[in-house]
Amino acid sequence: MHQIESLGLAEAKAIAEAALAAAAKTIGKPECVAVVDPHGMLICYEAMDGCVPFNQLMAIRKASFAAQIGADTSMLSMGFKAMGRLVSDFGPAEATNVPGGLAVRKSDTGPTGPVLAGIGTSGRTADEDDAIARAGLRAIKL
Repeated sequence: MHQIESLGLAEAKAIAEAALAAAAKTIGKPECVAVVDPHGMLICYEAMDGCVPFNQLMAIRKASFAAQIGADTSMLSMGFKAMGRLVSDFGPAEATNVPGGLAVRKSDTGPTGPVLAGIGTSGRTADEDDAIARAGLRAIKL
């Protein structure tokens, strides 16, 4: 029998809380955070007051696509650009290459290890979203 390892609700909540705490340290627009399982299904979603529906959707899209493809959305952006291609050429309708989506793996497995989850953040600039997602990831020790 094949078993798939995934983050649980406690880890997902720790990520979301740490990401929002990082976002709260700077003045800016409200931030949304989504954590999904390896298949892209939502485990946890949290948002600051005032998040708009578009950012809510984008946080989930970033997390889901990063988990499903097994790559950070910031890396996808560079890769697709280098190939002269669009993300829509390779993914489903909800695919995105906007930074702020991370594929979560154990640190000892490297970039080819199994994906345990995806993290997605949205609400600020692409670089800020990416940094906030990484702050959430640091909250759990993988």
